[in-house]
Amino acid sequence: MNIKQLKKNLNHRVRLRPVPLSKDADGRAVNADDHWILASLVNERVELSNVRTGHVIGLNPDHVHSYTSDVVPHGSVPAGFLELKVQVTLSGACATVEPILSGAARLPTFRVGDRPPRPDEGKDGDVWFEVDSDQSRR
Repeated sequence: MNIKQLKKNLNHRVRLRPVPLSKDADGRAVNADDHWILASLVNERVELSNVRTGHVIGLNPDHVHSYTSDVVPHGSVPAGFLELKVQVTLSGACATVEPILSGAARLPTFRVGDRPPRPDEGKDGDVWFEVDSDQSRR
């Protein structure tokens, strides 16, 4: 995202999309659709501060896809949504950032000759299917 454009939104309250992942001390998922303050832009880095938890994260401009204003301001402070190309995860006192894979990077990779894994071998969310290479039976 254009850093000059983001400078116009300093001190705005934003909600992140995708919503950050968060777990409590017991490992249960917690709603983390919090407001973040677009706190500063230093050395081409965007700093966000979570209003509820106090977490602070730094993002590079290429982590941000777009800023969209919210219809409802947060009090007298303008509000918006920051659409990210990364997934923010809050865990205890730490906040981490991982890229959201797109395009070919989302596809499972395996070498020629590898057998596809059985359904019970896949990771959560993996979907495996068999391709019928004999098209003559149609």
